[in-house]
Amino acid sequence: MINYLAAASLLAFGMIYLLKGSFMPYHGDAVSLEWKDVPPAMQYLLLALMRATSGGFIAVAVAIAYLQYRFTSEKIAWIPGLILVLGTIPVLCYLYAILLVGMHTPGKPPLVADILGEVLLIAGFLFNRRYLSAQE
Repeated sequence: MINYLAAASLLAFGMIYLLKGSFMPYHGDAVSLEWKDVPPAMQYLLLALMRATSGGFIAVAVAIAYLQYRFTSEKIAWIPGLILVLGTIPVLCYLYAILLVGMHTPGKPPLVADILGEVLLIAGFLFNRRYLSAQE
């Protein structure tokens, strides 16, 4: 169940980045500009980067949900580790981006949300492994 929550949070971030028509508030803080003051070419570039990021989040969310469903039905031992790795890769990349923005600009990206996502992935891994151990 915890991995479904992690997948849902990745899906939510992915959908926000896919559908939002402007940058996030912390992006505006980072560049010290309102969206309307950003040149149109830069707006398209920023939206393109947000859309590309959203694809990764959505793909990983779908993969985690599918793998968790398969694990729930079939108890395949390698699935918990794969879910952890698949989820951790984008979380760490996002953490790196958060730290770059947070350390070098006035923007305050959502660091706590990223850390919480990783905590969910680790907890999901531990619960799945515990469930496997109880089955043996």
